[in-house]
Amino acid sequence: MYSKSQKEAVIYLNQYGASHDESDYLRFLHAIAVPMGDYSARLALDKPDVDIDAARAAFLAARNHPDDIDGLIWLFHNFRNVGFVRTEIAIWTEADRYINALNTEANQLHAGITSGNYDEDFLRSSLARIMRINALLTPLEDAFSAKFGETARKTQTVLTLTTLALASVLFGFGCFISVSILRKNVGFQRALSINEERLRLAMHSTSDGLWDWDMLAKSVYYSPRLMEMLEETGTKAVHAESYFNKYIELKYRSVVRADMKKSLLANAVYDAEFRIITQTGKLLWVRSTGKSTLDANGRAIRMVGAITDITERKVAEQALQDSRTELRKLADHQERNKEEERKRIAREIHDELGSVLTGIKAYVSVSIERAVSAGHAPDPLLVSATCMADAAMETVRRVIADLRPSVLDELGIWAALEWYAAQIQERSGLHCTLMISKRAALVALDPERSIMLFRVVQEALTNAVRHAAASQIKILILRHRTIIIVEIRDNGKGIETQQLLSGEALGILGMYERTRHFGGQLKVSGVPGTGTAVRLHLPLEEEAMAE
Repeated sequence: MYSKSQKEAVIYLNQYGASHDESDYLRFLHAIAVPMGDYSARLALDKPDVDIDAARAAFLAARNHPDDIDGLIWLFHNFRNVGFVRTEIAIWTEADRYINALNTEANQLHAGITSGNYDEDFLRSSLARIMRINALLTPLEDAFSAKFGETARKTQTVLTLTTLALASVLFGFGCFISVSILRKNVGFQRALSINEERLRLAMHSTSDGLWDWDMLAKSVYYSPRLMEMLEETGTKAVHAESYFNKYIELKYRSVVRADMKKSLLANAVYDAEFRIITQTGKLLWVRSTGKSTLDANGRAIRMVGAITDITERKVAEQALQDSRTELRKLADHQERNKEEERKRIAREIHDELGSVLTGIKAYVSVSIERAVSAGHAPDPLLVSATCMADAAMETVRRVIADLRPSVLDELGIWAALEWYAAQIQERSGLHCTLMISKRAALVALDPERSIMLFRVVQEALTNAVRHAAASQIKILILRHRTIIIVEIRDNGKGIETQQLLSGEALGILGMYERTRHFGGQLKVSGVPGTGTAVRLHLPLEEEAMAE
């Protein structure tokens, strides 16, 4: 009953891990109640002051026949120190430790599934641990069964001798007991075989390939599903330790060996992703996971694990990466076109509209001067027109500067940033300070990096003016080895993390994309009530570093 219910519990747990059906979990609880009941009975009988009532209740919960319970208690209590009974109890105690671990693992799996806080890695690792516990229980149950058979045979011999000594009347009674014990043992073995078959069917039904490395025997068992993944047609399941190595793609072999060695030394979970080449030459991405078992000296003697085909996931990841790369290229192309268009519009406004406004003002000014020379008062409308022309020309200059500051093309990035900081201070009233180190000022950035750096600073200052409610902004530009460091800090209300992650901060997103195009790094952080900091790391080209 103990072994049969334990094997059924493992099967129901595997079904529950796949179906998430609560009825499968309830079946597990019904099955695990048998070994857990026996476990509680043993604890009650093991106390210095034996708790007979608790032991009887626990044996009943384990679905033992009521007529057998008093005999079990009597046998345990009176013969526990007899050689073969002591051995049986020791095996029972060791098995109970794994039963308790199995029950704990099941509770964690159930909690994860019912809460919805799980993923495929969680399910796979949990089920792998369950299978490992089951694998550890099987030899104990086999040992218990074998010892039980040995016990039966010894009992038969003792009873035979006893019956010969006592009387022929007791002979038949002793034979009856022996036959009864043997029948129970046969039934136990039959139930164990049935459950082993169920476990094999469960292994066949999983999509993962399972492996079991016996380090003492220097051999590895591969499940039918794993052999199917390798496209092997043979029926042999146990192979030499080096068998799988030939399927690993050459460039991954040393990495796989190193990861395996590292996990064995640390007694940690082994987890690696690599490519294999099947028997027919097909390339597959796989994930291999496993956990080792230690002997009494702390040496790894066994490792059990699973291999999952992750080819579809890897293909999807690569497609996503390719798509992102193409999108970034398109965004960079559009950004360059936009900058060229800004430059063209600024030039046309300057050449066309600026010239027209200058001519209008000149004509109006001449008309005013002629009126004054003739002794007449200047027409108020003409005076107002002159003022309006001045305002329009100032607006044109501001628009041109916003589109493409000429100082950027004529004097370079550092002069452009000084000019723009002064413009921000003049327009907004914010106290804006800029400090450029001597080493940074000697760097001559190429036009593309210059406009990128200018736009990032421009966006950061614009955000500070519009949203930060700050009174001062500090801009610091340094050079550290082959990197230009730009730090912009304000003393405003501070941007919140939720704003950075909302997806609505398109300006900040544009800053990240501009920086990434040149291999740079951008970090935006804020502390509520303290301010916001923007930190840019821009790697230099060889030409710029030579300056």
